[in-house]
Amino acid sequence: TRTHALLLNHMQQFSYSAGGALRWRGDVGAYVDTLASFEQPKLREKLEQLKGVANILMVAPEGLVALVDGALRLDHREALRYVRLRADFMTAHVESRSLEELFTSGANAVEQILSRAA
Repeated sequence: TRTHALLLNHMQQFSYSAGGALRWRGDVGAYVDTLASFEQPKLREKLEQLKGVANILMVAPEGLVALVDGALRLDHREALRYVRLRADFMTAHVESRSLEELFTSGANAVEQILSRAA
């Protein structure tokens, strides 16, 4: 929907600290609550997905792969678009790997990281 696309484009114009991500997620939650009164199930679903994507900006780096592969079920290339919006994108590491490497590496590397976290 256009509203979802507008908010997604707006989100991608910034980088987010943990506090900024929390504020953004709260704003999206307010949009969901407000637009719920219009009884547009598709729009509500898309905005709920956007709230989930906002979690990428908030979760600790060590929890990113589990979030993306689990609750969000996003392709790693798509998830990387949002991971790059994190203020810590250039400095955060998981198991000595940058976030860029984490989301561009093959499935075997990701599975190894997930198995160590379990």
